[in-house]
Amino acid sequence: MILNDYKFRGESIENNQLVYGYYSNIQQKEHYILQPCALGYYHVQVKPETVSQFTGFKTSKGQEIYEGDLIRQKLEDSFEPSGFYWWKAKVQRHPNGAWVLMQLRFDYSKSPFEEYTLLIKECKNIELINS
Repeated sequence: MILNDYKFRGESIENNQLVYGYYSNIQQKEHYILQPCALGYYHVQVKPETVSQFTGFKTSKGQEIYEGDLIRQKLEDSFEPSGFYWWKAKVQRHPNGAWVLMQLRFDYSKSPFEEYTLLIKECKNIELINS
């Protein structure tokens, strides 16, 4: 088994808690998150549909952003009385390998966005909805 520097999370089949670490699967049947411990790695079996990869990005509050996370981003808008509005999106990987935000809901009073936007390094004004 080869481990890399990619971080994953998944929901334990034992207690439904999220666990974090390396990801491994055995013949696509058993899925594990491996967590470092004093004797090597502790294996936690997880539900395969809950496994997601860390994007390498964090919110402005320091929360890690994972594939599949739902976020909202505060965008400036001079036409809004408040001067901003919230844009909701899901984090996923684009076919070219970049992490992108796929738009979830659209306020039709605004001009259209592209289908997706790149997840930028600073992640300004981004909040996690699902954490």
